[in-house]
Amino acid sequence: MVADHHDFARLVRQVFSQRRKTVRNTLRGLLTAAAIQEAGVDPSARPEVLSIAQFARLAELLPKTPSSGGPPNLWEESSNSHFDKDHLK
Repeated sequence: MVADHHDFARLVRQVFSQRRKTVRNTLRGLLTAAAIQEAGVDPSARPEVLSIAQFARLAELLPKTPSSGGPPNLWEESSNSHFDKDHLK
């Protein structure tokens, strides 16, 4: 079910890192609201209502890190079209 356990753990840590925040707010800078919706998750939902399958789908969309397949190139178009480039502004 979970393709990359590192990305899954990173995502779960991130969404539960701030109390009373929505999925969209906790993943700002990592995934756009459109990408969250594409994964079948309501961006305005709170993390505690998500299923494991929904977390797994979100983790698959995360930009890659060195320990999970290489860093995203922040200066060129990302191969992951769901990467939120606005966080660099």
